[in-house]
Amino acid sequence: MTKTNLPSYNLNWAETTIFWGAGATSSLKLPTTNEMGKIVHRLAATDDLLGKKIKKTEAFNGIEEELEAFLCLLGDDLNSDYGIFSEKEKVAYKKIFSALSPERQISQAVYWRTLYDWDALRRLILKIPLQNDDGAQFLLDLYNIIDGGIMNHRGVEVGGKVEKKIGEDKEEASLFVLEPRRLTGARSILNLLLQMMMACAYYKTEKGDPTLFDPYIKLADILAELMQREGRYRDSMAVHKNPDFYSSREFYLFSYAIVSMNFDPILLWLIFNAHKRKNDKAPRIGRYNQELKLFHDFSIFMGVRRVDGDSPAVWYPFNETVAQRVNGYQQRVTRIGKFYFPHGSTNFRECIHCGKLSMTLGNEWRDLSDSLFPSPPFKTELFQSKPRSKEEAEDQEQRNQYDAIQCPFCGHMTYSTDIPMVMQTSYKGNHPSFIEEIQRDLKVCLEKSRHIVLMGYSLPKDDLVWRSVLVAQRNDNKKFCSVIVGFKGPKKWINSRELASWVVKIKEEKKPQEYKAYGIPAIESAIAIFGEGRVRAYTGGVPNVWEGGMQDVIDMLYPVDAFPSGFPF
Repeated sequence: MTKTNLPSYNLNWAETTIFWGAGATSSLKLPTTNEMGKIVHRLAATDDLLGKKIKKTEAFNGIEEELEAFLCLLGDDLNSDYGIFSEKEKVAYKKIFSALSPERQISQAVYWRTLYDWDALRRLILKIPLQNDDGAQFLLDLYNIIDGGIMNHRGVEVGGKVEKKIGEDKEEASLFVLEPRRLTGARSILNLLLQMMMACAYYKTEKGDPTLFDPYIKLADILAELMQREGRYRDSMAVHKNPDFYSSREFYLFSYAIVSMNFDPILLWLIFNAHKRKNDKAPRIGRYNQELKLFHDFSIFMGVRRVDGDSPAVWYPFNETVAQRVNGYQQRVTRIGKFYFPHGSTNFRECIHCGKLSMTLGNEWRDLSDSLFPSPPFKTELFQSKPRSKEEAEDQEQRNQYDAIQCPFCGHMTYSTDIPMVMQTSYKGNHPSFIEEIQRDLKVCLEKSRHIVLMGYSLPKDDLVWRSVLVAQRNDNKKFCSVIVGFKGPKKWINSRELASWVVKIKEEKKPQEYKAYGIPAIESAIAIFGEGRVRAYTGGVPNVWEGGMQDVIDMLYPVDAFPSGFPF
């Protein structure tokens, strides 16, 4: 065979990929999976009145009365006939739908009951034990039962009457089967409860202790600054004399990517705002002295509802197609970073009419937005639901449907039930095509990255997909992992040469129930996957890991073990 002079083809990908888990936002007082599981379990208990249970969870601050009326309307009496509204439930729907006619009140109440089956969810929850106070395992078991029944088209047997009255002896429960359609309704109300927990926690911190967000705003600003510096450095390279250089990944792709394992949009929103601040005062580079702009690539075609507008108009986020074209013609000089939501987001909406995906964020450019999370179906003072079209206003006024958001592509209305989220469950194959597309792009990104950062993400055993993807890289000795999990350890990096012995020392000195606080399970999982000597750890808490500012962020994302030459300035 004759040798050819064909060039090698190696496409650039992000060199550092950050897994952003629930532990990364715990200092913002957002509930962890474990906490959410225990809250859901508490709401279903039969030992107290509904309103008291909601208040005791302290998870729905600002909407407690409204949520009580909503759940009562859906059917909170396990001894009543589910197909008939009790007097208490009639009072609830009259309260929620006070602005509607009596006929409309009944029809809307019936409609919500078909969507959100609280009665079915309660019976399922009471079927599953909360073992060892492990809310995460409980939530996994709950979703597995629901999704297993839905995907296999099989009902689930549950108890009938549970208790006559608070304080009295229980009756012997009769049994009946919840058919798959009721399992779908149970899943919808469960998803909605989790979404409201995250939103209420955000608003509680945003209004009560907003300074807790300061380190995260600082991180977003530093990341934006680094990507500007990186762009200027790449512009200074001799190869930039080639006119095609700016339209190549070598120039326009960020050297870091973020994988949000959380459903909330908080980090994305803060980086959005940080990019805007940089873009408003962008440096000029390139042959034609153009401003350098920073944007996101979600790895899918998705419209983002315009932030500072008065209509449902859509913004199309930058992606590689756009960056390649505009940079190639030098109309603008842009750089883009990968931001993945492989499990979906509370702010996604999938249109049931055209099937397209859109995203809704705040109504104004501000780090701590009062309108960051979409409203639940019922009206509250906490969620600033602002209709942007005649159709959205009519849905709110005529149906009390405060979660109505118009699809920016076809104009069809979307609701809370149209939020695509892949939850904690072993049944993860039944999700929309765009979630699959995100996951495919992410898998290649992980394969190509030199450095994996587990930020508040402990590689849980139930997350089979991402564990298996990372395990597939086990023999790649070029890959390095930074574990940032735990909060009781030293506020410094434990290097790869010392880490194994440090783990042994902690396990000798501490009780097993304390291991998580020192990040031990996550560290051991990372060592098992990447190999001893290829993992370092910071167990002193988030956001302490970057509290020193720019240099701490550089050390966090570009360690010398993975980047011997460091981060280029």
